Amino acid sequence: MEYRKVILPFEKYHLPEKRLPFALPPIVKEFNYQVISGVYRPYWNKCLCGNKEFDLVASVDKSGFIAPLAMCRKCGMLMVNPRYSEVFYQDLRMHKHYFLTFYGYDQPKEYALAKFNPLEGSDIFNLVKHGINIDTQTTVVEISSGAGWNLIPFINKGAKVKGFEDDKTFVEIGQSLGMDIEHLPVNNLSEVDQAFDIVIMSGVLNRMFSPIDVLKKALTLVKDTGIIYIDVPRLNYKTLDFRLDWFYYFSVDAFRFFIAEAGLKPLEVRLLDDRIAGVFRKEDFQNSKYLLTRSRIQTYKSLKRLRRREVWRFSKKIKDLNDVPIFKILDKID
Repeated sequence: MEYRKVILPFEKYHLPEKRLPFALPPIVKEFNYQVISGVYRPYWNKCLCGNKEFDLVASVDKSGFIAPLAMCRKCGMLMVNPRYSEVFYQDLRMHKHYFLTFYGYDQPKEYALAKFNPLEGSDIFNLVKHGINIDTQTTVVEISSGAGWNLIPFINKGAKVKGFEDDKTFVEIGQSLGMDIEHLPVNNLSEVDQAFDIVIMSGVLNRMFSPIDVLKKALTLVKDTGIIYIDVPRLNYKTLDFRLDWFYYFSVDAFRFFIAEAGLKPLEVRLLDDRIAGVFRKEDFQNSKYLLTRSRIQTYKSLKRLRRREVWRFSKKIKDLNDVPIFKILDKID
């Protein structure tokens, strides 16, 4: 695997101490030091389309963590590549400053209570109700549900709701608020012996190591007459504010293609603020690889517009890729 061409070899997206207008948070300094010291090592990953050649777009995420954002040369998928092992992400999520750095709240409970508001989950409900009738007999489950805030509109409609969540803290918060939330890691979905009319996966696939495999497991929870709602974050090309723990950033075309690869037919796909969202049904659907070609073309165009719009200052430090922090780490890998 290799990077073929540097799309944005600019100071703004490659040097955290220059790019950010504020001092790096302690958690960023701590993990970056451990990465540079070789405690954590990044590993190459092929794209969902199977391609192994990429263009480097940025070397640090929006917080300043050393994390390369790469674009697949075949389908235009933007992904964190190479990325770290599961141990790194477990340690990151367990850090006392993780929640404040990524969510802006000191404690998970503060975040969860803020999410329990009339607007949360309404976009999901409004899109789902066009694909299936929702009444008191409708069963709904959300995978990686947090404390269950997205389920509130369905409860108000009288549906029978349930949530599966792998973070025990959110499970406890949800249960304390009267929500039916059960602790269940995403990789253990095959243990569920119940099928539902509506399955919700909001912001799940983008943070999975193997998103299509996870999606196929989730389909076992969907009734033959049921539907599945899926959304993923949409990258803002003006700021490239990606996160190192969100591995994939889909375009609309790539989203349509890869979801169809799992055996789903789109009923409706929309852009919702900073998300790409769709409602799908289990049905044979003839996929089109032209979607990937169109996705690649559109991604290149977006990056070129970004390059023209801004006034860039080339950094002498990164004229040679060996001077980019991430490549110093890669040299240590056998």
